Amino acid sequence: MPIVFRFSTPRICLVGFIISLPILMLFFAWRGLDLDSIVIGCIATIIADIVFIWVFTRLCTVKVSTEGISAQTALGMPVQMQWSEMTSARRVNILGLPYWIVRANSKPVMWILDMFSGDIGFSRVVRELAPEENPLRTVVEKKV
Repeated sequence: MPIVFRFSTPRICLVGFIISLPILMLFFAWRGLDLDSIVIGCIATIIADIVFIWVFTRLCTVKVSTEGISAQTALGMPVQMQWSEMTSARRVNILGLPYWIVRANSKPVMWILDMFSGDIGFSRVVRELAPEENPLRTVVEKKV
C-alpha cells in the first residue's frame, strides 16, 4: 500500500495568490483603477487562486511505496520510478520553493515539491522504504 503525500494547503494558497497577482496587475493596467475594475480584478484573482489550488492539489500528489515513487515532471506529467531505476537525486530551491529532483536513465526527470501536509514526513518515508544505495535516500539522509 503506497503512502500518498498531498501538498500543504496554506502554503499552496500563498503560492497561488502570489502567482495570481500578475493577473490582477495586468487587469488594472488594462482597465484602470476605478472601483469596478478593482472589484472585478479582485474577484478574478480569487477565482484564479481557487482554480490553481484545486488543480495543484488534485494533480500533484506523490505516492511512495516499497517499489518506488510516483510523482510528476516539471510540466506536470506523471512519472513512476522504481527505486532501482533512480540514477541521481538532489535538492534545490527554485523561487524559494524546495524541490527534490530525481533522474533515471530511461525516464523524464521527476520533480517533487517538498511542501507536504500531514504528520508523516516525506524524508522519513524515503529513509524507511528506499534501499540503502538509492540516490534519493542518500541525499535525504545528508539533508537531515
